[in-house]
Amino acid sequence: MTVAFGVPVTALVILAVFGAVVLLAAHEGLGSLASVVSGMWLASHQVPVSITEVTIGILPLAPTLLLAAGTARTVRRHSAERANQDLLPLLISALGGPLLITAVSLAVLMDAASTDPVQSPNALLSFGWTVAVHGIGIAFALAPRWFGLLVRRLHIAPDAIRAMRSGALAFGIVLGGAAIVVVIRLVLRFSTAREMFGTGNSALGYLGLLVLSLLYLPNIVIGTAGVLVGANAHVGPVTADLFNPHAGQVPPLPILSVLPAGSAVYAPLLFVVALVAAVWLGREADGWSLGARVRAVLIAAGAAATLMVLAAVLAGGELGVLGTAGVNIPAAGVFMFCWLGAGGTLATVVLGRDGVRPRGAPSWEDETSLPRPAVDEIEDAAQSPEPAFEDEVEPEFAGEDPADSTGPAYLTGSAQATEPDSAVEVDEEVVTEPFDRADEAPRESAERQTGSAPIDFDIDEDIDDADIDLILRNKN
Repeated sequence: MTVAFGVPVTALVILAVFGAVVLLAAHEGLGSLASVVSGMWLASHQVPVSITEVTIGILPLAPTLLLAAGTARTVRRHSAERANQDLLPLLISALGGPLLITAVSLAVLMDAASTDPVQSPNALLSFGWTVAVHGIGIAFALAPRWFGLLVRRLHIAPDAIRAMRSGALAFGIVLGGAAIVVVIRLVLRFSTAREMFGTGNSALGYLGLLVLSLLYLPNIVIGTAGVLVGANAHVGPVTADLFNPHAGQVPPLPILSVLPAGSAVYAPLLFVVALVAAVWLGREADGWSLGARVRAVLIAAGAAATLMVLAAVLAGGELGVLGTAGVNIPAAGVFMFCWLGAGGTLATVVLGRDGVRPRGAPSWEDETSLPRPAVDEIEDAAQSPEPAFEDEVEPEFAGEDPADSTGPAYLTGSAQATEPDSAVEVDEEVVTEPFDRADEAPRESAERQTGSAPIDFDIDEDIDDADIDLILRNKN
């Protein structure tokens, strides 16, 4: 039950409190609270919301990220002590609970559409986004357990995995730089943000604007990241570009005060963020040959460009009567690849070093996924001759001639071994009489087949593999 409804119920409680505050601030009754909460549940899963035939498709990413993180935390905690074959019920529960809440929300909105101006969203799209959001959380939770197995099953080169991880980190560097730029812009345009806060008209209005600004902060950071690599972002008629921005009217949301009101001379200097990420990516490939470094940089650039495109798709959408909002998706992906691919390649050619990799690190040049030291040890062992046992075994009994190829008399099957004084008597206290009677028939059979008495010797716990090998060779 915790896995299925822990995160959904917590989210519904928070949404119910927020919805009640909004309705009371607007002097509305709580009769429509169920439809408001249902709409916010779907909106938190990036399902477009339509009110009086106006569709809002650009939805805040913060609730979506929090839902995915909550699912990941819950699944990780409950799967820690389970075997892989016992995870299926856990996965079904983690997806079944949110899907049930989505189904109930769709039913509530469908019923409310007859009296309220809200429209029921597409059911298939709603279920698809629900599975996607919580499925991503499940994937992150189980990645430490299944990622290595998946890589081996798909035969992905270890260096390719490292390159893609470096690309994700480079994308994170660009996002971090974009967040810093957003904070600086908010400080520089604080007066504009204060004017937008003034449209709240009350304490609850100010609080609502603040909460909405925080919820849309990831969208703004992603759009800024696209601008920092050379693409343009827009919110309705307003365009943000490092070279040719356009001002205009925007919704009175304080976070939108970061949008430019005109061109700035220092704006092209912001390309330094992408340049820093490219240089870091080039230096991250140190320790391999030049060809391997360039290949790793290009793979990392492709991974970062893919993440940029996915983030841009999630961060944008329709903005009602104002048109659309978001970053230019194709330009953002292409420019991200060019900055990191070209810049990283130049950095690794000029600043990179050929050298010895850290011990245990895989290489593009290895034919196997084993580290180079392990491969060298295997090759040396395969080329070295096997030691001869005769050179290692030394006589252990005094009086024996080392040059005697037949070995000690007590180990041979000659007639000398049959003499009473050369045979070793078996202690009668150790070997009981029933054992002697049971062993008598095999001994007589051996005498008839070989024509000689069997070999008698003490059971010595110190006999090693070399002695046994010598016994067998002398017998043959």
